[in-house]
Amino acid sequence: MAAREVIFGAFKGIGDIFNAAPTIAAELGRGSNVVVLIFPNREIRDFVELLDFRACGGNLVIEELPLRGGPNKLSEFFGAMRRLDPDLVWISPHAPRIAASWKIPLLLWLIRRLHWRRAKLAGAQSEKFSWLFDVRVPVDRKLPYELREWVAYSMASGFIPVGPIRPVPFVPELRRRIEPPLYDVLIHPGASTENKKWPIVYYVELIKQLPLECRIAVLGMPDDVTAIKSAMQSNTRVTFLSGTPRDAIVAIGRARLTITMDSSARHFAGLLGVPTITLFGASDSRLIESSGAKVWPLIATGLACQPCEKARCRYSTIYCMRMIEPARVAQTTVELLRSISHDAF
Repeated sequence: MAAREVIFGAFKGIGDIFNAAPTIAAELGRGSNVVVLIFPNREIRDFVELLDFRACGGNLVIEELPLRGGPNKLSEFFGAMRRLDPDLVWISPHAPRIAASWKIPLLLWLIRRLHWRRAKLAGAQSEKFSWLFDVRVPVDRKLPYELREWVAYSMASGFIPVGPIRPVPFVPELRRRIEPPLYDVLIHPGASTENKKWPIVYYVELIKQLPLECRIAVLGMPDDVTAIKSAMQSNTRVTFLSGTPRDAIVAIGRARLTITMDSSARHFAGLLGVPTITLFGASDSRLIESSGAKVWPLIATGLACQPCEKARCRYSTIYCMRMIEPARVAQTTVELLRSISHDAF
């Protein structure tokens, strides 16, 4: 008897993959073949390969959507899809309703009509173009992303996994944390959109307010790291780090505490069990709860528009991030460091 085949899609960011990972792992644990559709992004592909799906059983394949590369890429993608014979094509409900894509349901429906005659196309009733689906399920978009994926997929597939939701760990060589840590505080300033980023000058002020004996590192993409380094001028108490997702995971594993935006770094820290302060602006912090994570959210209060869940702010000033003051972040950081170790600070 041929193994069950399921297509999961489509994932635009590391957070989307992170929250769907337990559900994908449960399907792999049944011995299924799983194809994960991702947007063309090397960082996402690298992240999937750093998760230990191999221990789950089954077979996992990653395919990129043909969003760039012209006709040749599109032809290559359709050729790869034609070779598949899925039982179920699942459109993940990770995106906010306002940001959900109508193109993905339409593309997968078209491929199903052409090549996947026995497959069922499934997704949320609230998804755009959901009238194309064979299976439509109610989805509570107020549920945390990880639980939302788990519950919705269980309804759509008829497969109810046994036991609690468990995060998929990193591959064994990345699980080990370095003790004692090399950094007391590791700061990751990057985020996927501008309305999730803290002003650069705030990092300078934050670092000034942390104890002098605090070992600090700034980790991120070269542009983010360079901007903070330039703003700090000749300050030598900070270590600046950049590199691949693997490099970032290793660096976070060397920290006692991380400070992040709503970004991939928060997910990395969660999998490693590193306590994390996360600054939230456009995102809804109530939706990011995940099993095993040690996250302390900091949020601006008194703004009627927050959280908006939008990719762009309608104002010229991103108030929801500017209203999270450096002094508040510094105080929370010192308090958490003291709770982690009573011997310092």
